[in-house]
Amino acid sequence: MSRPSEPHPEDLRRAADERIEATLRALGVGPDGVDLLPMDRFTGPPDAPGYQRVRRGVTIRTPPPDVDVFAVTADLWRQGLCQVRDDQTPHGRVLTGHDPSGYELTLTSGDRIDLIVASPPVLRKSDRSLVTGIVVGTVLGPATSCVSILAAIRGTAYFEGAGGLALAWAWVPVLLVIGGALLISPSTRRFGIGLMIGVASTGIIVSGFCTAVLTGP
Repeated sequence: MSRPSEPHPEDLRRAADERIEATLRALGVGPDGVDLLPMDRFTGPPDAPGYQRVRRGVTIRTPPPDVDVFAVTADLWRQGLCQVRDDQTPHGRVLTGHDPSGYELTLTSGDRIDLIVASPPVLRKSDRSLVTGIVVGTVLGPATSCVSILAAIRGTAYFEGAGGLALAWAWVPVLLVIGGALLISPSTRRFGIGLMIGVASTGIIVSGFCTAVLTGP
């Protein structure tokens, strides 16, 4: 019998969002009444070694008047066959629900009211994008340096002193632009970091050596 495949993170994220939307709809809170929860405010037990959960959360800015947020939420979760637990902690009230699909729902009060949904734990996939970026950068580093060096050799025919030699390092701003673009998206960030490490490590060596040769006696 084949082993069932792990759910895709996007499917887990979508399911978590659906649970948040259903809870907000029951409370009468619209999309403009919440803020996305920063990562440092996510609560719950840490992931077990080798496993991870997809977590989604919002902060309810202004709860609807005359609505018992915790009572309505607890009733909704129980209708969804969740095992609900209501605790009072020194930091505020905490409502926890475990649904049959393995999702953990948490509603906390305190300075703000936070609604958090964590997916079932799934095996953490090894992310080799950093290593891939380093390998690609190590190959591209000498290539980009050589192009800059050729430009520097040609440039010395037109520019005196350091003007031509500066072209030997023309790959640096190009690397910063490309690497910076890759760092914007979380999906390419690790690859971008690896690429910059690989290109910089080999490019500096090649450009430094060639610059020494060009400036030597």
